[in-house]
Amino acid sequence: MRAEKRSLWYKVLAARYGEVRGIIAQEGRFNSVWWNNLILIKNALGVEGGHWFDDNIGREVGDGAQTVFWWDPWIDGMVLKNSFSRLFDLAINKMATVAEMYSLGWGEDGGEAWKWRRRLLVWEEEKVRECCDFLTNIVLQPHISDR
Repeated sequence: MRAEKRSLWYKVLAARYGEVRGIIAQEGRFNSVWWNNLILIKNALGVEGGHWFDDNIGREVGDGAQTVFWWDPWIDGMVLKNSFSRLFDLAINKMATVAEMYSLGWGEDGGEAWKWRRRLLVWEEEKVRECCDFLTNIVLQPHISDR
């Protein structure tokens, strides 16, 4: 991702749409029709009958600094906000990176990564345990960038 951030294309998009925590912003007052259509495709709303983007694009996580925990398909191509939509709805920080969540501790024993808008119901706590099962064997590689 570091090489991508130095590319002319990245610089043009960042200058036009802005950056939020090192990621090109998705929402803004002055978005072009083209940009809005790309966002719709990325969020699986712009292609009839499916999740083309999510089904065909993945991330390889290194240090986790450029991968958004809930939004990017980084665990076997799975997008956590889709697979755990209830937890995503309740999460306070929807734009945390994998590195941030990892450093806060994402264990089901109440790691600091899990901050909720309200106290979870029993079935929601079960969803946290299920999500934690996916995260159990994740090990970040500190000197390798995400791609």
